[in-house]
Amino acid sequence: MRKINPILLLGLIFFSCSNDQSLCRCIEAGDKVNKLSASFFNRDYSVLGKDSLDALISHRDSICDNFKMMSGEEMLKLKENCN
Repeated sequence: MRKINPILLLGLIFFSCSNDQSLCRCIEAGDKVNKLSASFFNRDYSVLGKDSLDALISHRDSICDNFKMMSGEEMLKLKENCN
């Protein structure tokens, strides 16, 4: 039986945990975009509001880039680990 390198094992564990945390941050960023965009139904248009929404969308897109190709089923499974 082949021995597993403990450093490699720790790296894989860290990567999988950080990937879960990245997904959680992605979900949080998406929730912020949804909340702000929904607020536009209850108020007048403003350039500041549009700029804020554009900034949140840009931030969300940069955080969520690694998850664009992930299936919805896989994403929901990983989402269970988010608080």
